[in-house]
Amino acid sequence: MEAIDLVYEIEEQCEYFAKDIRARICDNIIAALNKCTGIEGDDYDALGMTYFDKVAIKYQSCSLEEISDGFEEILNNMIDVEYDNLSPIERHIMDYSCCSSRMECDIEASKNKIMTDLCKIIDEHYYTEVVQKFVDTLNG
Repeated sequence: MEAIDLVYEIEEQCEYFAKDIRARICDNIIAALNKCTGIEGDDYDALGMTYFDKVAIKYQSCSLEEISDGFEEILNNMIDVEYDNLSPIERHIMDYSCCSSRMECDIEASKNKIMTDLCKIIDEHYYTEVVQKFVDTLNG
């Protein structure tokens, strides 16, 4: 087996486990976001929406940065904190889940995958029954 083949195999195996770690990180970030209060300029609180519900609705017509001033940077900082708080084994898995392109651990690529997964969850949340009821009420 050539060295590059071994790197690809390690990366593939780590990516298999990294998916669950990324999902947990996203869940932690969503839970932290739901502890936040309203988004500047919205009147959604009266409807009983969570912060994440609001983000999902706004994300349909805005970039992350447009949702709230500095929101994308806040998410990046939350990802950094979650990544730093991983156990040594989880960190190893995450680090080696993105290692073949430059033949070294690409931590930023791993963090970018977390952001991609988080954005996908935000987008999917918009289509949940709960959020669609809020959308219908708002469009009412």
